[in-house]
Amino acid sequence: ENDHQVKAGGNQVAGIKFILPSTNPFFANIKLWRRYIDDILIVWHGPLETVSTFTEWVNTLNPFLRFTSTMSTNEISFLDLLIMNGKLITSTYQKPTDRNSLLTYDSHHPKSLRDNLPFGQFLRLRRNCSSTHTYNTQANDLQTKLLARNYPREIVNRAPKRARNNNREALLEPNTRDINKSMTCVTTFTPLSNKIKRTILKRWSILGSSGCNIPRPLFAFKRSQNIKDVIIHTRPRNITQTQ
Repeated sequence: ENDHQVKAGGNQVAGIKFILPSTNPFFANIKLWRRYIDDILIVWHGPLETVSTFTEWVNTLNPFLRFTSTMSTNEISFLDLLIMNGKLITSTYQKPTDRNSLLTYDSHHPKSLRDNLPFGQFLRLRRNCSSTHTYNTQANDLQTKLLARNYPREIVNRAPKRARNNNREALLEPNTRDINKSMTCVTTFTPLSNKIKRTILKRWSILGSSGCNIPRPLFAFKRSQNIKDVIIHTRPRNITQTQ
């Protein structure tokens, strides 16, 4: 009997109520059970064919819940990770049907967001990939995708080097930064947003001189309405019928 990796999809309540109770005839087979929302990762000890039997059994417990499962003795995807057997080797998982849906550089978004998006994507690869070789391979693929979305070559070439210099063990640690208690100024993004931000910060000292000890605010921008929002409606409009 070997340990097998199983990925299941279902409902979080079902995972707690039905999969792990002592009345579960397959309870002894489950060596590891991890869940994120409705995705479940199980390390299964026992014959591989019993996984299908277990899935069938779970689907008899509640007519309103339906589980599907994927199993493998070698590797399995969970969330955006590809987990391999023998020892824990991970990389960023990409579905075969994935397409290049990265934000285009000429999109109507803050320039700071567009300039830093590549670094954020490479940092994700650095965190997910357990080997430098895998990181370099996936980083090369990501560079090609970014260039195809019109990102400047200078930014695309600099970002993977910055990400590679980060210690992976530190990236895997929980974020322990202190919560910034500054207030946040939220507004819809427009071509004038940065000018408004600079003006507010430039005049912020006026509040300090008046005795108000208020930290400088943070700025966050909401997406403005686009053509898709105008054309497509999630709810049908009220149509006044004329006689």
